[in-house]
Amino acid sequence: MKKLFTVIIALFTVAISAQIKDIDANAIPKQMRIRCGNTNTTPPLMVINDIAIKDKKVGNLILHTIDSEKIVGIHILKGEEAIEAYGEDAKEGVIKFHLKKNKKNVAKPSSTKEKINSSNEVIYFADNETDKAKEFLKLMEQNSDKISKLRFLKGEKAIKKYGEEAKNGVILVNLIQ
Repeated sequence: MKKLFTVIIALFTVAISAQIKDIDANAIPKQMRIRCGNTNTTPPLMVINDIAIKDKKVGNLILHTIDSEKIVGIHILKGEEAIEAYGEDAKEGVIKFHLKKNKKNVAKPSSTKEKINSSNEVIYFADNETDKAKEFLKLMEQNSDKISKLRFLKGEKAIKKYGEEAKNGVILVNLIQ
């Protein structure tokens, strides 16, 4: 019986030690993921350098272009504090990103026209005038305080309103007058 007990303890020791694994911190990809608790609820309002991104799809698009190394801080607002600061759009909460002040916060498009007009690019309109991706990103970086609203259209709505070149989507930028 003692031998059986000793064998069982030895097996448990081997099984427990087999669960330990060293992880190389450099091997982990540096990628940012934000997940909200219940997936049936509306996602929280994204605020990037004090710019509220009210369209959830545009916020998600911009969020995926941010270099995680450029994030200075993230602040979460909930409940009355969020609604008081950002209105009814913030009833599900607010995630505020504070980024370093330089021009590398958002992904840069290629400078060639072929890349900007390629079939997988989204076209941009600023106050109803066609704008190239490069100018749009420049606008986001330099004049972010002058943007009043960002909206994203895709599919049939975008094609119907802006023609076939909008088949991959349109980001509408409204500036403060």
